[in-house]
Parts: sequence; structure tokens; C-alpha cells
Amino acid sequence: AFAMEQGLTLTPTAAKALYTGMVTDSGRFRYDSTTPKTHNLAAHLLSVGFSTNDIYRNLYSDDFSFIRLRAQFVLKIQFTAQNVAFIYTTADEAKEYGVDNFTISRGMVNVMGEIKGVDIWVNFTETEKGVLCELRSGDLNINPIAVKYGGGGHAKASGATVADRAAVMRMLDDLDNMMGEES
Repeated sequence: AFAMEQGLTLTPTAAKALYTGMVTDSGRFRYDSTTPKTHNLAAHLLSVGFSTNDIYRNLYSDDFSFIRLRAQFVLKIQFTAQNVAFIYTTADEAKEYGVDNFTISRGMVNVMGEIKGVDIWVNFTETEKGVLCELRSGDLNINPIAVKYGGGGHAKASGATVADRAAVMRMLDDLDNMMGEES
């Protein structure tokens, strides 16, 4: 916006870097914070002249080993009565995957994010410090539930660490009730 307002000339490399930041920060222009101004700025950057093919090819491609890991997590998805999607990974399972807890908890939470009819999804990962809870939502503010369990974050992306599976089940009940209130 500053470059446009000041009439500055951007190089294709600079425009491509700024555009890449816009794509990633806006979740491919899908997050609520994306406005007509965002699209106007993106159009201006594209007019500088660079190819988006390299950006998207590199951003959204993975090694086969990661795709295989993601497939294993897709097969673990479960649903509550009100269609909250969740994955629960025990500490023993986590060790078998051979990746760090961050990859399991944050890296796998969004395998549930594109399921039709699911507005809340959660990934639970047992660790030596408790169960990591990664909460996500398409439309609802799940942050108060994360806060209730000692966590925090944003309206649609929050997290918490709880003591055990019993706390996980209470959190799932709270999320299920939230979905039930929306139906």
C-alpha cells in the first residue's frame, strides 16, 4: 500500500516477495481479514510482472514422506455427535511416526480443515508435558474454549495444553455443545 500511495516502482522480485507474503498471510485470500483492498494490492503487485506458478508450486508441494504422514492422519479422523472432527495421537503413536510433536500437532491439524459439514476441528497430541490441543474453526470463535483450558490464540486458531485424556474429553464436550448451539 505504501509503495502504491507513494508512486514507488517495485521490481518484479520485490513485487513477488510481497505477493507471496499476502498469499501466505491471507491463507490464499481465504481468511476473514481479506478485503477488497487486499485484492487491489495483489492486482497491483501482479501488474509489475512476475509468474505466480513458482510461488504456488513451491508453497503447496511436499515431500512424499510428508504426504504419506498426512494420509495416516486423515485415516485417524473421528467425529463427535455434532460433527466436531478430531484426531487423538498417543505418546506411543507419536514416537512411531518419527517426527517431532510440532509436526504432529500443528502440522497435521488442518488435514481436517476441508471436510464438508465440519466447522470445528481439533488435533490432540500426547506429550511428556500433557496433551497438546490445536483448535481450529471455519466460522466460530473457539478461542474462549482454548482460554478455559489454559490456552489462547485467535478466534479461529487457538491452542492449549491439558493434563490428560479426561480433560480432552471435557474440551470435546464443550466444542460439541458450541456446535449444537449453532445448529
